[in-house]
Amino acid sequence: MKPTTSLLLAMVDMALARPSPSPNTGKHYECETYNIPISVANVPTLAVPFTVKDQYEAIDVLATLNNRSPPDWLIHPKLVNVSATYNMAMQYCFPVDQPVSSTLQLLTHGIGFNASYWDFYLPSNPSDAQYSYISAATAAGYATLSYNRLGIDGSGPADPDKEVQPTVELAIMARIIQTAREGKLSEKIPKPSKIVHVGHSFGSILSNALAATAPTLFDGIVLTGYTGDTQYQKGNSAALGFNRASDQNPSRWPAAQYPAGYVTWPNKWSLQLGFFSYPHFDPAVLDHTEAIKAPFSTAEFFAAGLLKFAAPGLVAPVLYVNGEKDLGNCGGNCTGVLGEGTPSWTNFNGSSDIESVIVPGYGHGMNMHYGANKFYDTISEWMKLRGF
Repeated sequence: MKPTTSLLLAMVDMALARPSPSPNTGKHYECETYNIPISVANVPTLAVPFTVKDQYEAIDVLATLNNRSPPDWLIHPKLVNVSATYNMAMQYCFPVDQPVSSTLQLLTHGIGFNASYWDFYLPSNPSDAQYSYISAATAAGYATLSYNRLGIDGSGPADPDKEVQPTVELAIMARIIQTAREGKLSEKIPKPSKIVHVGHSFGSILSNALAATAPTLFDGIVLTGYTGDTQYQKGNSAALGFNRASDQNPSRWPAAQYPAGYVTWPNKWSLQLGFFSYPHFDPAVLDHTEAIKAPFSTAEFFAAGLLKFAAPGLVAPVLYVNGEKDLGNCGGNCTGVLGEGTPSWTNFNGSSDIESVIVPGYGHGMNMHYGANKFYDTISEWMKLRGF
């Protein structure tokens, strides 16, 4: 095994400064939307022995998730195979003012968001691109492919208990990457020479799991909002609150489309606790993030134990990018959580190129903090140094 290396970049000016709005970079890239059928076969899933019938049960499910003594159905899980075809909502973005790199970035968002996490603008200031990862990536010459994970805003339909589970989402991710590699997603999406996966939070969890199961499927991996260390996650999950989505906002999430297993957090204060770090964000960003939040399934949490994370077969370069104040991944202090001997490194002990960046002052939802475009540029620089 080759030795791993770590890079800790001090970017205090990035996190603590409140930058002036960026110029309107929307002019340098265009995006096309697609709804592409993706099939998966014989995917093992957890047989969840309950349905969240009301808000009392939603809170009880959250209590079960945080209990130090898991129920027997989790200790001795019953597995059921799922085979299905889902229509996945995708967005392909590319620069229009320069040649497009042959490296494609696949972007996978986390819990509580949709693909807009990667292309976030305030409605009150649509010329300010400081929060848009896609703007920064396309400015660096890359094309991006983002998608709404299963069950969210046009991706599905799917049963929240039986299908919206990590193993199914992992299988979907693998099929998207494989189909992209073959140049068969769309005749308008060029076949890439390389694919780098960029994930956030749950999207990074899936990225790590894909590296464990299909280590040669992509050429590089960027894990944001993730450390591989699960010891801090239980306490943070309580902030999610588990409100039934159809009860909280029936006009936006009607029960016919979002049945009992879809939940969300109660309000923007829960959102702030789990994802933001004060005072390093604009309150208007917190409000808009709350307004566009997406529901998630309780099964995504309970069935996470079916995933594997040890990825000794991955030789591709790995980059971690974390906010210093990430509550769920670092207990509010990421210093010392990333590095050799920690899960972040041991999960990828076959790679000789592992680096980490900790952004001072940032919370878990990194893209929603002041000046996020500066750490986006750091990711682009990391990619270019590796020939992507």
